[in-house]
Amino acid sequence: MSAIIGICSTNFCSFISDKRKTTNQNENWVVSNDDTPKIFKIHDKLLFGATGLFFANECIDDAIKPLLEDQDISLKAAVQNILNFLEKRKYKMPKMRNYLLGGKDEDGQYCMYLIHMNFETYSPEITFFQPQLPTANYAIALSLPPETMQYQNQYFNSVNHAIQTSKTVEQMLGKTAGIIREISKVSSTVSQDTMTLSLLG
Repeated sequence: MSAIIGICSTNFCSFISDKRKTTNQNENWVVSNDDTPKIFKIHDKLLFGATGLFFANECIDDAIKPLLEDQDISLKAAVQNILNFLEKRKYKMPKMRNYLLGGKDEDGQYCMYLIHMNFETYSPEITFFQPQLPTANYAIALSLPPETMQYQNQYFNSVNHAIQTSKTVEQMLGKTAGIIREISKVSSTVSQDTMTLSLLG
């Protein structure tokens, strides 16, 4: 399933993930490898991430390959591309899939979209995240394995604490990577190895 934590503020957007790829075999997961990128930088205003089960011959970035042809694609257009991809594949993919998109919107504000595929209705569910000024100057998005759901609030609070106690983005990323490693102790679909990507400014 894997794990991605997204954080956006008024001047940055960061994704932190593990690197374990789990593939689907008869609706069961099998660890494929521990060196698969889950997060990608499309351009200097757009990040993409994917968690869930994948077929052995399926690439994590299949959903964004059409986006790579348009280096000026907007965040909203990228979201629509993912929705189009899910509509075409919804009956032909393993029944566990989330996508996270983050970056600057048309107004130059950082925000994130978490797209969860509901396989009971075969329709996507979209959650929008953006700093709610002046009460909160950052937003947190979690895409985690189902077996960690009972700890979601705990992980959210840990990320919140990491942000509030960090003096730099780099320090925050290091602390959040540690939270990913804590999640790996609960879910065997998450690895200890992590990677980070950020948009700054």
